[in-house]
Amino acid sequence: MALYHFSLGSDVVATTDVAIVELSSPQAVVEEAGRILADMARDEFRGRDRASVFLMVKDEEGRPVFVSSFSFAAVWPDPPPEGSKRKGPPRMRSGPDAGATRQGD
Repeated sequence: MALYHFSLGSDVVATTDVAIVELSSPQAVVEEAGRILADMARDEFRGRDRASVFLMVKDEEGRPVFVSSFSFAAVWPDPPPEGSKRKGPPRMRSGPDAGATRQGD
């Protein structure tokens, strides 16, 4: 078993030490990292349309041994054209030009 130091950060929060955990394997580090990031995301992403978080794990000597991160972006699709008879929520565009901006926008 080895001690691992977990530190979190985000686009709005400086890196903060969150835990020192004794774990038995690299897989246990990955599982603990996932649990910590999920908890962080629940708090960090609430009420925001864009955010990113990261986690760094260091060994007992302070050497980085694992880094994980993820980002969240909520994007509203284009509204339906005037006179559209489509019912329900707007659909996301897909395909190679899905992120392209239309001429005249």
